[in-house]
Amino acid sequence: MRIGKGGLTSPLNYLAGAPEESPNPKAGPLLWADLSYLDAVHQFEREFILARLEHYGGSVKATRESSGLSKATFHRYMKALITGPTPDASQE
Repeated sequence: MRIGKGGLTSPLNYLAGAPEESPNPKAGPLLWADLSYLDAVHQFEREFILARLEHYGGSVKATRESSGLSKATFHRYMKALITGPTPDASQE
């Protein structure tokens, strides 16, 4: 907890930079699910790429460019979306 001009603020809201009264409705299920940090990150990556693909009408090139990822990294993430995470990725 920290004390700011508005009183006490939870550490999560402080880190996220969000006002305490407006939690992220999409993040809620991930925050309270019984997921490891790594599993939550993988879930976010999946949702991020799928949302961008939808936004750009399925254009892989536009999705990759908007994400700021290198071509190799983006295609590695896309492969993981299709086939699931590799055994090496789950051991990180």
